[in-house]
Amino acid sequence: MWLRRVLAAERAAYQRGRAAGMDNGRAAADREHAEAWKAAASPIARGGPAHAQLDRLRYPPGGRESWILPDPDPDPGPAPEPELEI
Repeated sequence: MWLRRVLAAERAAYQRGRAAGMDNGRAAADREHAEAWKAAASPIARGGPAHAQLDRLRYPPGGRESWILPDPDPDPGPAPEPELEI
């Protein structure tokens, strides 16, 4: 009889601890998500950099169109190995 009461008390204590841990974990995840969202969204909400400035940072000096132009100095690849005479 006492063993059942002890086991029931242990089971209840485990369930309370698990629920508290889950609640703490969810609250921490919510805080981290809110901080990350604020860090990502605040530059945009303040106006952030202009699209032209972002394009200058993203693309090479020639701009977007320079990506579709042929390479003026294409890499011919590795030099062929000389044939060995036996």
